[in-house]
Amino acid sequence: MKTRDKAIMGILIAAIIVIFVGGLAKNEKEAFSTDKWVNYTGDSRQLILDDFVNKNTVTGMTKDEVQATLGKADTAGETVWIYYVGVPQGLFAKGEEAEYLVFTFADGVVEQLENVTESNLQPYLDAAAAQPETEEAVEEEPVDPNAPVDTLITME
Repeated sequence: MKTRDKAIMGILIAAIIVIFVGGLAKNEKEAFSTDKWVNYTGDSRQLILDDFVNKNTVTGMTKDEVQATLGKADTAGETVWIYYVGVPQGLFAKGEEAEYLVFTFADGVVEQLENVTESNLQPYLDAAAAQPETEEAVEEEPVDPNAPVDTLITME
């Protein structure tokens, strides 16, 4: 093998190593924090998703606990909440489709958590639309029209 061929082969091997290491670095994960999740940019939730799932026992969390941890869901129904995660990045990315975290609730408590791709999301969107999230009604005291007026209102 000529010296020139050896040099080219060395450069190619070095380039492959740089690409491989760069892909791994791009795939590095970060520590989860509510602030990073709520204030995400682009696909940055991908970097903290594993840490969230590994450090939290999600099953059994209440809706209030999920919202305190992840903020308001992107799509929310009575029994299904959906959060956008992003498109996997890096050399070993799973695919080109966006991913979503889907929480399924029973009696206000997380029953199941799934990581769903965009092509499999529609049934969950349909479920959320079929049972929209309702605000708990605040019961107000009925107004007695015969009650005395405490304040005199004057108009000038």
